[in-house]
Order: sequence, then C-alpha cells, then structure tokens
Amino acid sequence: PRPIRQWPCREWPFTMAAAPVLPVYMPMEMRVKLGDCWWRADLAAGVDCADAVRPLAPAADQTETFSLPAATSAPVTFGDFTLSVDKGASVNCPTVTLCAHSNGTHTECVGHALKGGVTLLDIGLTGGDFILPALVLTAEPERFGDSGDEYSDKAADDDRVVSARSLAAAAAAAAGEGGVAALAPFFRAVLVRTGARGTGDDPRKFSGTNPAYFTAAAIAWLRDRGCEHLLTDLPSMDKEDDGGHLIAHRAFWGLSAGETDPPEDRSTLTRRTITELVRAPAALLDGAALLNLQVAPIALDAAPSRPVFYPLIPESTEAAAVDAPSGDAS
Repeated sequence: PRPIRQWPCREWPFTMAAAPVLPVYMPMEMRVKLGDCWWRADLAAGVDCADAVRPLAPAADQTETFSLPAATSAPVTFGDFTLSVDKGASVNCPTVTLCAHSNGTHTECVGHALKGGVTLLDIGLTGGDFILPALVLTAEPERFGDSGDEYSDKAADDDRVVSARSLAAAAAAAAGEGGVAALAPFFRAVLVRTGARGTGDDPRKFSGTNPAYFTAAAIAWLRDRGCEHLLTDLPSMDKEDDGGHLIAHRAFWGLSAGETDPPEDRSTLTRRTITELVRAPAALLDGAALLNLQVAPIALDAAPSRPVFYPLIPESTEAAAVDAPSGDAS
C-alpha cells in the first residue's frame, strides 16, 4: 500500500497507508460455545424476520389485527410552511402515528397487562438480551378439542391452537437424531412458526379471522425449558376474542388471573418478552440459531422490533478442540 502520511514520533515513524479497495462481500464468522459444542454463524447471512410498519402505505396495504387503526404519516406544518420536500422544504419531517400491537412486528413486555405505565425500558433488558441463543420451531396448530389442553371458556373445539403436544413434536423434528436434550442451550429464545402468514411477504389482515393461539399447557412447556423470549408469526398468543383473560400472556409472564398492579420495586419485574407478527420466511430453517432482537427504544409497553436470525452450524468436539480460542468464548 502507498504511504500517504507520516507523523514524527520520538522513537519511530508511524505510517498510515492507503487502504486497498475491498470487495463488497466480506464474510464475517462468529464462533461460540454453547453447552459442550462449538457452533459457527455467518453474520453476513442473517435472516430479517420483521414485518415492517408502513405508515406511507394505504391502510389496505398494511398488516392489521384486532380492527386497530393503520399507521399514518403526515408532514409537520408551521402555519403555511410544510416540512416536506414535495412542498418545497429542504427536508422531510413527518409525524408518525402507529399502533405497535397491530401495524407490524413488535416486542412487548409485562406492562401490556399491568397498570402504572410499565414500559420496555423498565424491565431491565441489557445487551445480553439482544444477542441470544435461539431455537426456530415450525409447529402445526391442531384442533383445540383434540389437544387435551386447557384455555378459557371462550375456547371452541374447532379453534386451531399451538398445544404442548405440537411444540414437543416440532422440537423433536428440529432436533433430529441428537434428541431434544441437545437443544437445551437454545430455549432461551424460541420462535414458533405456524404458517399464519402464508408463504408471501405481503401484509396480512387478521381481524375477524380467529387465528390460532397458544394454550396454557404450551406456555408451561416453554417456560419449563427456560424460554425467556417468545416469538411467533401469530398476531397474538391469545385467542382473538378471549374475553380479556389473556390466558397465554399471563401464563408466560407469571401473572395470576386479574392481576394488574405492578410491584412497588420495578427491579423485580419479569424480563420475559413476547414478539408477535414475526415474518418467518422459508429461508429460515428450523433448529439452532443466534437471535439479534432489535427493539426500538420507545418507553411503552410494546415497540416495533426487528428480529434477525443467524443459523448456527455445529462443529465436532474433536475438530473444535484443535483450534479452540484461548479463554472462555462461551
């Protein structure tokens, strides 16, 4: 490389060199130890699973649930002056109105079911909650009447539900010959894909369709395996018209029926999160992954989010031991 500048130094000259032109694609590989196995992830091959909020699109072209309003956007105005380049301003400066629970992929905290304005910023998430070992499962919903699970009196036998049995079958299929026990390090975050969005990327209208939902036993199955962050392509973990019981939400957050008062010490709030309306494309395969859960830092019970999954490839223990990095890489 051609030297472009030299700085005088008391002991030796320090030279900066012109950087060579690099190719556009630069593979970035992460190597992590989870349990007794080393895994590799290609950080240039992440799968974006967000259904984007589209405030500039017509309402008919936006995802919508529970008959909630569409996202909208309007330029800020000061008298006759409009902050829009289309109107002659030098910049665009819109005001956006959205409902995180309906307009796209969103992550919510226990404040969704509590009084007192508990927000995502109150539950104490740290950097370690945004890069997570994760498990991708494709679970086939079954008839509630055939599941043997319980819900509220609002459940109908013909409802489609994610049951404990369907989750167990999905985990067994993802584990293969290694067995579900081999997946234990990855249950911290679980994406349950049901096919609710179909195969396309188009926005979905879920209102009035009685989508599938999680049974109480399904939530207990996930919690028993250490799930702290639950993601799904469904518009809600609960039945569309559940009479306000929120059976699945409350079970996941450890709330009793009717419990709405937050603890006096907010440091004791559960840090479990629920992410709904995830777009899980076919390119994302079932099995172990790393999850980068990107949540907009908005002080509300829920905020738009962008889950990005990086599939993990296991190494053999013998091969990993040869070039294992020094120190603890777990």
